[in-house]
Amino acid sequence: MLLQSDIVAALLNLVSKITEMAFEYGPKLIGAVIVYLIGSMIIGWISKGITAMLKAKNVDTS
Repeated sequence: MLLQSDIVAALLNLVSKITEMAFEYGPKLIGAVIVYLIGSMIIGWISKGITAMLKAKNVDTS
């Protein structure tokens, strides 16, 4: 049977591991999200530019 102090120790250990993982992987995750957002913006600009050029040349976009 687990004692209350054992449960508290296990929870503290879990919180410690979660905190350690957050500091280890957090910056990498934030960097990946920023790269994704910037890439999405650039792709949107390129797509709009190509669409505008095709319309100017009267090319069917399909």
